[in-house]
Amino acid sequence: MSSMLAAGLQHNTKHNIFLRLINLIKYTCNPKKEFPSFRIFSFIQLYTYLKKNKIAFIDRQFRNESMTIHASSGGGLESLQMLKLLRLNKNIRNQILTKLKDLPHDYDAIHIRHTDYQTDYQTFIQSINSELAGRTVLICSDNPDVLKFAKENLKLSTVICVTKIDQLSTDPSSHRPAHYQWHLPLNHRRNRNVSMLAELVGLSKSTRLFFTIVKKDGQEGHSGFSQLADGLRKNPDILANWLGPN
Repeated sequence: MSSMLAAGLQHNTKHNIFLRLINLIKYTCNPKKEFPSFRIFSFIQLYTYLKKNKIAFIDRQFRNESMTIHASSGGGLESLQMLKLLRLNKNIRNQILTKLKDLPHDYDAIHIRHTDYQTDYQTFIQSINSELAGRTVLICSDNPDVLKFAKENLKLSTVICVTKIDQLSTDPSSHRPAHYQWHLPLNHRRNRNVSMLAELVGLSKSTRLFFTIVKKDGQEGHSGFSQLADGLRKNPDILANWLGPN
């Protein structure tokens, strides 16, 4: 998808691969989850490839690689350090900028995750409605109901969405987070990934960024995607380096 850097800590690799394998096994054994069996074979193939070719891990040098290996968390503020080592290729970058072409220089943005994690998005959107009056607002969410509600209720604002509602699951019983894509055809996964990257860039370039507290299993906090977007917005040098030169 893009030219990226294989980076990480070598001594953590086996440990992380082992944990991922355990999680995959748990995932497939859960009858409430959908997880095609080919994902297990893909993981085994990846593990075998890494063992056979003894992939080298490098520090702060850009190289053209076919895959990215990241030993720690894939979301939240921890990913800022990872993005210092990555740069999007021109093709993906151009697709992202095309998706964001209707955004002005000065706009606000909202990110709301509401699938596996839950939030009172209706009260939240209504609470900031007056603050957004007269503003262009980018709304990003993994839930079509959130996008629909925002468009219907932020009537004093110009609402823009990168991801179309029909790209998201509209079945309330099977709402999935945006990164759950293994059941989709390859071209759909690629398009969705580009849309998510465009959302991340759009959120990060906003003048003001609003996001909710989410809850799951009695715990509450902020979505990793929200944290990452906020981190990039506060560190424009990392964002600029990741996007590459104009």
